[in-house]
Amino acid sequence: MITKQRLLTVLLIALMLPSLAFGQYRRRSVSSNRTDNYHFLSVSLAGGYSSLDENVTGAVTTGNFAGQASVGYEFRRSGFWLNVSGQIAMHRAETEFEPYAAAKRGADSEGDQATFYYTINQTDKHEWYTVGVPVLVGYYVSGFYVGFGAKVAFNMRSNTNTKGTYELSALYDDYEGIFRNMPERGYTTYHFDQSQRVRLKPHGSIIGEVGYDVLSNVSTNSETCNMLKIGFYFEYGLNSVFDEVQIPHRIVIDQTNATRAQVNPYFKSALSSSERVAPYFLGVKITYLFGGSPSGRTGTWHRGCQCYGN
Repeated sequence: MITKQRLLTVLLIALMLPSLAFGQYRRRSVSSNRTDNYHFLSVSLAGGYSSLDENVTGAVTTGNFAGQASVGYEFRRSGFWLNVSGQIAMHRAETEFEPYAAAKRGADSEGDQATFYYTINQTDKHEWYTVGVPVLVGYYVSGFYVGFGAKVAFNMRSNTNTKGTYELSALYDDYEGIFRNMPERGYTTYHFDQSQRVRLKPHGSIIGEVGYDVLSNVSTNSETCNMLKIGFYFEYGLNSVFDEVQIPHRIVIDQTNATRAQVNPYFKSALSSSERVAPYFLGVKITYLFGGSPSGRTGTWHRGCQCYGN
């Protein structure tokens, strides 16, 4: 015979079982979600400051704005993340050189032979585009993340704009004294401004990123994760990107009229084996991630991606 007290006890247990079962489900859900495999499509944009780390004597290099865009894949599990992507990057920098002198044998506009002296002020503006494959591995927790890795990049299109002035004077074989400050004979100051294609070697970089997922506290019951990471990103080149010499002369004159001269980019015409020119980049990176886990559950409210385990 079931007494009133036993009936109340059974009813109480019956009422508590769904609550206990739901609590166990939530704990299993959170625990299992934390250890699920998560797969994402990643799209990133980065903008910031790029420059060249060089050890050229008499040169001062300053940076400029640069940008990057990439599409890739990100894997997550238990706080570990791995991102592999394809990247297009644009870098810019400017190198100003101390004035330097050159002497060339040639002929003037009338065909008279002389030794021509050039005092040159030169600035090279570099702009190069690369395609690369960056790989990052790191750790994430509660929306925060940090990662380090490496990138290999290949030249796509690169130009150097060389501009400045050269002051011309000459010493003739048949005349005494140096001809200078004689504009009527072509001995004056000339301006030059020309662009040339340059060739960059494949190069590797160490890379790093640290930041926060700004959607990590947004409540949702969807199994699909939408993440928006904003972080600080850097790259530092490991090897020199320029060949030693692509053009054998830093200045080339017109043999029929030595007052006309072409000044070539330093990194294309005069770089020695002991001089290193490596790019680096610092900036802000925004990454959107879309994806989730094949075993993700719907109907369970959580903050941010279920991969955070909350």
